[in-house]
Order: sequence, then C-alpha cells, then structure tokens
Amino acid sequence: MSDPRVRLFEEVAAVSRPALLRICRAYVPDGEPVDDLLQDMLLAVWTSLDRFRNEAARTTYVYRIALNTALGWKSRQDRRPRTDRLLAEPVDEPEPVDERLTALRTAIRRLPEADRQVVMLLLEDLSYAEIASVLDMSVNLVGVRINRAKKKLLQMMET
Repeated sequence: MSDPRVRLFEEVAAVSRPALLRICRAYVPDGEPVDDLLQDMLLAVWTSLDRFRNEAARTTYVYRIALNTALGWKSRQDRRPRTDRLLAEPVDEPEPVDERLTALRTAIRRLPEADRQVVMLLLEDLSYAEIASVLDMSVNLVGVRINRAKKKLLQMMET
C-alpha cells in the first residue's frame, strides 16, 4: 500500500511540471540550467503538502509556492558571484531557438517582480481571480498590473 502523500505529490508534480519549468525560465537566464530552481520548487511543494487545506485550488497553491521559491532563489543567485555557478546538464529538453521567444523571455525577466509574477500567471492561463488568489491581491490590482506589464513588454520588444 503506497503512502497517499507520495501519490498526491507525484500527481501534483506531474501535472505542475510544465508550468513550473515555464516559471523557472522566467527567473533563470537563457542558456543556464533550470534544474536547481525546479528541484527547489518541487521540494517546497513536498514539504508544504501537509499545510494544504483545500481552501484554494491545488494549482493556485502550487503557483504560490513556485513563485515564492523563485523569489528566494533569485535573491540568493543575485548575491552569488557568477563564477560560482556550475554548469550542468538541464533537466528540461532543449527548445528550438526562436529569437522572438528568447527576446520575450528576456523582457519578462527584466520586468519588476510584481509585474513579472502577474505576466507569468497570465501566460499560464489563470483568470484574473485566480491570479489575485495566488498573489493575495485584489482582482482590480491584477488588471492594473497586467496592463502596466503589457505596456512595458511592448516597449522593451520594440527597442
């Protein structure tokens, strides 16, 4: 008989992995492996499963954990000298090079953190209400941040 917590984690990890990889790519520079951040996210999900109370959708809970983990990871990376980072084989499959996609990812990484988070969740097809739940803000504020972020992205992509 297998542990229900392990089954739940495996289910959540399998369903969430593509979204987690996309979130990782919004924080990890192009060409660098995302496996460290992905492992941190999955570990955070695993250690927090006991606190999940079914008050929100499971995906909302996972997105919140992923974004908080990414923020902590980025903060640690920003404090480390670049020469300390080890190159490793990425855990995700390499994507074909698409210059516009690369430019968009770069522009998203340059957004202020609050704008980056709403854009990433919008790109995951979350509704404004779901984004508000993940980020613990009002739906109106989500709309304002999305509009602001879109304008900034358009400006960055034009230059």
